[in-house]
Amino acid sequence: MKLSFYGLLLVLFSTSSYAVDFNNYKPIESSGSIPSAFLTKSDDELDEKMKEISREDSRFDKKAQIDFYETSTYTMKNMLFSGKIMFKDPISSYVEKVGKEVLKSNPSLLQEIQFFTIKSPSVNAFATDQGYIFVTIGLLAQLEDEAQLAMILAHEATHVEKKHSVTKFVENKKIQHKKGEYTSVTWGEEEFASNKYSKDLEEEADKYGFDTYFKKSNYSYSSVPGVFDVLQYSYLPYDEVKFEKSFFESEHFKFPEDYVLENVAPIEPPAEDDDKSTHPNIDHRRKYINDKLQLLSNKDRKQFVVSEEQFFIARKTARFELSTLYFRTHQYTKAIYNSYLNILKYGEDVYNESIIAKSLYIYSKYRNQSSLNEISVAYEDIQGESQQLYYFMNEITIEEFGILATKYAWETTLKYPDAIGLQRLAQDILEESLSEFELDDAYFERMSYAEKQKIIEANKIDQNYDELSKYDKIKSKKEDVAISNELSMKHFAFVELFKDTTFTKAFDSAIDHMNDEKQTFEARKLTSKEKRKGLRLGIEKVVFVDPNFIKLKESGELNVKYSESEKANAEINSHIKTSAKICNLKTEVLDDHNLH
Repeated sequence: MKLSFYGLLLVLFSTSSYAVDFNNYKPIESSGSIPSAFLTKSDDELDEKMKEISREDSRFDKKAQIDFYETSTYTMKNMLFSGKIMFKDPISSYVEKVGKEVLKSNPSLLQEIQFFTIKSPSVNAFATDQGYIFVTIGLLAQLEDEAQLAMILAHEATHVEKKHSVTKFVENKKIQHKKGEYTSVTWGEEEFASNKYSKDLEEEADKYGFDTYFKKSNYSYSSVPGVFDVLQYSYLPYDEVKFEKSFFESEHFKFPEDYVLENVAPIEPPAEDDDKSTHPNIDHRRKYINDKLQLLSNKDRKQFVVSEEQFFIARKTARFELSTLYFRTHQYTKAIYNSYLNILKYGEDVYNESIIAKSLYIYSKYRNQSSLNEISVAYEDIQGESQQLYYFMNEITIEEFGILATKYAWETTLKYPDAIGLQRLAQDILEESLSEFELDDAYFERMSYAEKQKIIEANKIDQNYDELSKYDKIKSKKEDVAISNELSMKHFAFVELFKDTTFTKAFDSAIDHMNDEKQTFEARKLTSKEKRKGLRLGIEKVVFVDPNFIKLKESGELNVKYSESEKANAEINSHIKTSAKICNLKTEVLDDHNLH
């Protein structure tokens, strides 16, 4: 997988205090007035872009630019309204400060640029023709210092200044239609030609961004090579720390050593296919920068210019955000490992422990439904220390996993009783585990392993083993095996939890609920009126969230009628109100295009 700066918008999506309470962390939110980027109508924005097309351009180039601006304008509007784009949050505000420091030598360009953070776990940054520079949460979580962020912003600012996104689009059109210098390009050479041009733009962004902006700043040269390390190893978690199964164990609940890999897979970045890549080889990019640095003095240059404290707060915030982003994108093992790293590095807290509890909960649901293939990743495909967790998740039995998910959920709930939703989650997974594996009250011990063993030993034949008959010796050995099997550690998983009355009541309630479910109930019989007219749901109000309408073309390269779609979309609200009035139904429309 190749991850690097995206200088081109060819992808369709999906004033703050720096005092962050990480012990009671809440995900970042946008704040303040909504930026003009969100409020300007696409048609108005498109009209402004059309003015940038030169009369000197050929007819083909003009048509290609019109296609690009039409596509990018409406695509960008959809992206802004995706809910992933943050503004005036602590991270975005910090990124903007660094951007202003980098571009202070070019105030006019700075006026054209707006900085945003994307709630995405990918390690990425990219710029658009509208002058927007986006930095992902995933990238910020991996950076080592502020100077690295500065180099990235210098690279992306170059894409904006040089209008690389539109020139790339136009060039691809020429390649596709064999125009100009591409008249002799064969079908098999089209991709190569496109990728080569893309590489040229990326090299220009590296060189021009470094020479024109980074060198004029006060940022440390020694930090720049690390940017390419971040890119090369972006597929790995933000740190290399061994996962210990003891994290999930307790005195009374342990897992076999078979659940631990003797050696994890070594870290070997995937080989880059230069012919198919849209970006220059990372080693090539690193060498260019290193050659430049040989001639430059790092004296009086700094790793942090805006604020060292703000950088580490922003990075820590991004690392906390990653856990939620992995969870929301169904990457539950990644979410667990990321929160595991956060806990080891920053200490225990309700946020990260809750993420682990929720991830185990959902993962258990998938396992119980035999749908694990929808979310799981083969541990063989993972490199580095996190592979231990993937292997553990693969080896643990389905019953053990259900017990583990229940145990962790309840321990977290009792530790943080005010955490919203945790107790409901804990109760649900307890009921499901008992029901799914048909575990009754007798299955779980309420005394410790040692206490239980003493009682069993006391009940054995009170006689010296050597004095026993052959048959009693055989019987005694069988009893030892039975005791060993009976004292399986999973039976003792809840020993400590049973000491808490909240859990005990919940457990007894779950047992009662399971027994109730075993009883059969006669299906409710509908009345003749209900059969004739259907069941009334009793709904008096409907909330419409972002109703959307798209008009499509029947032919042509661009199959969406962007302008007509936006105008038709604006009419939906009035149609909803009219229909609701006829139905005597209360409605509320939450439409992002009506934000102000």
